[in-house]
Amino acid sequence: MAVKAKAEITLATIRDVQSVTRYYLLQSSTSSMPSKPTTNPPTGSWVKTEPSYTSGSTNSLYLTDLTVFTDSSFSYSDVSLSSSYEAAKAAYNKAVAAEGKASTALAQSVEYIVGTQTAVTGNWTGVSMDGALYAGKTIAYKLPYAGSGEASLTLTLADGSTTAAAPVYMNNTRVTTHYPQYTVIKMTYDGASWRTDNYYTNSDSYDRRLHNSAIKAAAAVTKSHLIAGTEAGYKNFAASLVFDLAYPILYASAAISANATAKTTYEAYPEVVFSTTGAIQSGAANKILWLKGTVTGNTFTIAEGNWLTTVVPSEDDGMYYIPLGVMSSTTTGYFASSDRLYAFVDGAFQPLDNASRKLAEKAREEVADAEERVRTYTESAVSQKADEIEISISTVTGTLAAGIQDCQESIAQTDGALTDSVDTLTQRISDQEDALLDYKHETSTYFRFNTDGLNIGKQEDGDESPYSINIDNEKMGFLQNGVEIAYVQYNKMHINAIEAMDRLSVGAAADGGYFDFISTEYGMGVKWRAVNQSNGASLNMMRVMAKKAAEYEAVRDEVGVFKVDFGGEDT
Repeated sequence: MAVKAKAEITLATIRDVQSVTRYYLLQSSTSSMPSKPTTNPPTGSWVKTEPSYTSGSTNSLYLTDLTVFTDSSFSYSDVSLSSSYEAAKAAYNKAVAAEGKASTALAQSVEYIVGTQTAVTGNWTGVSMDGALYAGKTIAYKLPYAGSGEASLTLTLADGSTTAAAPVYMNNTRVTTHYPQYTVIKMTYDGASWRTDNYYTNSDSYDRRLHNSAIKAAAAVTKSHLIAGTEAGYKNFAASLVFDLAYPILYASAAISANATAKTTYEAYPEVVFSTTGAIQSGAANKILWLKGTVTGNTFTIAEGNWLTTVVPSEDDGMYYIPLGVMSSTTTGYFASSDRLYAFVDGAFQPLDNASRKLAEKAREEVADAEERVRTYTESAVSQKADEIEISISTVTGTLAAGIQDCQESIAQTDGALTDSVDTLTQRISDQEDALLDYKHETSTYFRFNTDGLNIGKQEDGDESPYSINIDNEKMGFLQNGVEIAYVQYNKMHINAIEAMDRLSVGAAADGGYFDFISTEYGMGVKWRAVNQSNGASLNMMRVMAKKAAEYEAVRDEVGVFKVDFGGEDT
């Protein structure tokens, strides 16, 4: 019984991606960038879980992607710096910088508030730029009208809300009519009530506050000027003057010679002629007077122009402002020392102790958002590439004959491309798809294994040729439109019709020659064609000679062998 054989040959195999894993390495920023690992899994301090950012850390986070293929080979992407971790450091540094600006913005710093009541009353009111009322808050409150009855203070806060009416005390005495109109009262909130530190029995403690120690003049100090100091001593306010925020701003009630010391300076003083110190930009009654400049660390540099002003910025101007007191006219007002910094940040002009808290919160939100965006993008990219790779061809069966070399080169290029970073896979997968489509269009010969054997044919622009060959272990068949028109089986050829252009030969060299069926001008004839033999040549030698294909020469009927007389004239 004849047995049919079926064969399947794998001519090419494409490496597919089995998995992609991201590894992280946290190390000192001063160390060199690490090399990509060479083992799976990586050795050293590489980990799969992304380390979270620790506030204040200056380390750098590096990452690499491990791609494992279906043939167990693997490849690492180039090591890169984590953008989310760097964003976290940048945001933290931004918050620290903001807090640095407010390094001297202590809770006990003075905020200047002008009373908003419109008559003599004990119900004092005012507007604060703070967002909350907290224990330790200190204000310099200008009383627009004399007090009456037991005083209490209600503040409107930055968000528009109002505090409860808190009683005002001088020591343990409830304030009533102790202060005359226009007095500026310094008082501190203790969590339940306001406590003043002014004593009406002495002018130095009633409406002014004497600095409690002598100061040294680094240069000659002018009477009735505002002065600022450093470790070397105090100087008059002037454009571009640099002073230390750790030293309080003072009012000099008397002149002081250079390098001399004196105890004639005040931390608070009424009716100071500020215009003596410098020109005032837009001076106006009941406005806060500001000192404008820049801050570096704990030093303040007075601006070059308009450094005394009652104008506050409506947008970020890069400047910092220190409140100096409340104007009672265009040139005069109440002075009270302060080291509280204000600036236009986060969309508003506000104290920097509040702003720094808001910036820190905003920075944390920005860090979380940046990390989430990076993580989402990475996960999406890896997932997308994995889905696209899954649909690629994993095995090509059959014999591709012509064009297989091009296919193998394309596969080799694909192997190389898969070793690159996941970040570049999108374009490369697209290129491979285009190449595959081009290859499919260019391929014209097909080989198909089926139950009848191996079928070989051609196609052009997707249309198959009507002619094909089918081969099994018994015969080779020639088909036209799927119908067998000829076949070779064992040692015989079967065909319905044969058209020989020159001759049809029957015989064998081993038998001495051939009968040639030839076409002549008279029709078909038969002629014996002997094979030339040398004397003594063996049968095997004859067979070898017969295998050498001699060039065929057309038969010439020179002697009229095939001439036929059908009667009448010769033809």
